[in-house]
Amino acid sequence: MKKWITAVALATLVATPIFAQEHGEHRRPMLSFSTVFAAQLSLTDAQKTQIDAIEKRSREDNASFFESARNLMEQVRTAREANDTAKLDALKPQMDANHEQMKKIHDASLAKIVAVLTADQRAKFEKIKAEHDAQKKDH
Repeated sequence: MKKWITAVALATLVATPIFAQEHGEHRRPMLSFSTVFAAQLSLTDAQKTQIDAIEKRSREDNASFFESARNLMEQVRTAREANDTAKLDALKPQMDANHEQMKKIHDASLAKIVAVLTADQRAKFEKIKAEHDAQKKDH
């Protein structure tokens, strides 16, 4: 059960900086790294503040990209609902490019966040991340 919760928390962490903003009628609560991992990594208040600032800055710096990504996903949803495979095929290269850009944004934010952690916290986080990656391979 603990590994499952960890996997869900890590998956939330990965998606949160990228998809934390509203998605049309779909609303997701905004969970930050510090919210998800505060207890597991024993984050200090100063670390939480630094991490939250990193995430906020990333959202602000990439706001226009996130807006265009939301618009693209709305087009994809519309095409799926209409069963328009030609439109979906036409949008796929742009979706793939957005996915790569989101991964770059996430990786850059995560690198800054990990730099805030102590050596022990980094080791714990890397262990949690490795467990999550192993579980993803099993599914």
